[in-house]
Amino acid sequence: MFNKNSRCAAGALVLFLSAMNFTLHGAAQSSAAPVVEVVVEGVPERILPKLISALDISREREKEAVDEALLRTLHRRARNQIETALQSFGFYQPGVKGTLRQHEQRWVATYTVVMGPPLRYRTVNLSILGEGRDEPSLQNLLDNFPIETGYIVDHTVYETAKQEWLRTAIELGYLDARLSKREILIDLQRYEAQLSLTLDTGPLFYFGDINLMQDDFDDVFLRRYVRIQSGQRYSAAKLIALENALRDSGYFLEVTVTPRIADAADQRVPIDVAFAPIKPSSYIFGVGYGTDTGARGRIGWERHRVNRRGHQFMANLRIAERVQDASVRYVIPIRNPRNDRFSLFATYSKDDPDTSDSELGRIGISRATVHGRTRWESLLAFQRETFTVAEQRDTVNFLAPGVNFSWVTADDPLFPNRGFRADIGLVLSYDGILSDVSFAQTRLQGKWIRPLGSRGRVILRGEAGLTLASEVAVLPASIRFFAGGDQSVRGYDYKELGPVDQTGEVIGGRYLLVGSMEYDHRVGNDWSVAAFLDSGNAFDDFNEPLEQGAGFGVRWRSPVGPVRLDIASAISQPGSPWRVHFTLGPDL
Repeated sequence: MFNKNSRCAAGALVLFLSAMNFTLHGAAQSSAAPVVEVVVEGVPERILPKLISALDISREREKEAVDEALLRTLHRRARNQIETALQSFGFYQPGVKGTLRQHEQRWVATYTVVMGPPLRYRTVNLSILGEGRDEPSLQNLLDNFPIETGYIVDHTVYETAKQEWLRTAIELGYLDARLSKREILIDLQRYEAQLSLTLDTGPLFYFGDINLMQDDFDDVFLRRYVRIQSGQRYSAAKLIALENALRDSGYFLEVTVTPRIADAADQRVPIDVAFAPIKPSSYIFGVGYGTDTGARGRIGWERHRVNRRGHQFMANLRIAERVQDASVRYVIPIRNPRNDRFSLFATYSKDDPDTSDSELGRIGISRATVHGRTRWESLLAFQRETFTVAEQRDTVNFLAPGVNFSWVTADDPLFPNRGFRADIGLVLSYDGILSDVSFAQTRLQGKWIRPLGSRGRVILRGEAGLTLASEVAVLPASIRFFAGGDQSVRGYDYKELGPVDQTGEVIGGRYLLVGSMEYDHRVGNDWSVAAFLDSGNAFDDFNEPLEQGAGFGVRWRSPVGPVRLDIASAISQPGSPWRVHFTLGPDL
């Protein structure tokens, strides 16, 4: 993605990252030594943290000053506490020796442990009773139970395994499930143990009537969110999914799903769904600044419930120095309303970079479906655009069907340490069908974030575009590709890069290719520093060179999202001029 012109910048980037990593590691914060230090020797690493946390004397480590008499009392008590703690891991014959010494202002409590032989199971008897005795999931847990004859008696493993067995039975619909027999018999003379565990599932329960306790929506519409029916096997997971779907619908402030198990008749559990509706309307206000757009402000209004069938209406207005847009959208839930919606929309936008000017009006319809992390949208829009590029000024009408696909995954929506985003779009127009121009265009965008070390992140970003048309001159400005700016090649002005005409004016191109690599390193809870290298251009010929930009930046994790301040050099241009870039918004 980067040509030979980027080698110097890449070398400088590597040197910077190495120096920064060395400096930050050298400046690691040191913590004062504890007043009381507890040392336990002879215990396996997997046991040590739990054993130390079980000692009363270990709690004295957090105090600035200690009482010597109390400390000696806790030290004498520690031997019995160690022996008791080791029993939970199967060691019933340990030897413990301890010393308590004072070194200036610090106390050191040392305990040397001889573990002794582990206690093992001589017999393990597991069984399932009740209607669920042949349930595959329960039988699988029985067959793969983590305790067998000859295993060490580890009570933590036993407690975890039996609770998982019981929890699984309840989640499968056996609401009266219980452990009718649960015992570990320990014979210290023979130094062996016997385990007996019986799960009695009881009867299988089913869903009863689903009661939607509300008056704001048509019952038929709201029940399209309900994917369970009376008579189906009871499932706690399905109730959680129902509650989440209704909460995410945007219609309610709170949703509570309550199974009335005590009122079950013939093993059918009635389900009550209670709602706290959201206010019918909400308003959005915002201000910001970006070097691509300049100062900007936004106002929005959303009607969450137009009627009892769940229709919604949104209106937004954004005004900035270089970009202005207004939009209205009417949304109609269809089929499964949680992830399938039809929209009518109208938009007006004005884009005024130094290289072009565009006024675009759109009216159209779309359908969006969401499945997990993916979103598909198909749309049909009639667009009228008046634009100026260099010496060309024109007005173009075109009917543009298109599709968009996006996929997003992240461990944190605002500040991801690991995440990925991909966007793919396709739009078409054919001269003669309400259109003055024929073209086909596809655009791909991706961003990849991964951790590097304990405090670093690597961010890779790429964008590619391809337009098929008889000539670039017939394309409106919104369809032509330009590069440069905060989200493109930093070090260059917004839409500064692209093919030029005979007078040197940028006129945009058929193709787009942009790539970026960045390293962020945290230097505090909310601050990080970054170094980056960008490369890309818009062009009509793939043999044309890519432009490079490189620089450094500061990141702040503000309450409203990441704030980025970058200083970038246009290293491909004579003199490598510098430019400041400022952006606010999520990483993905």
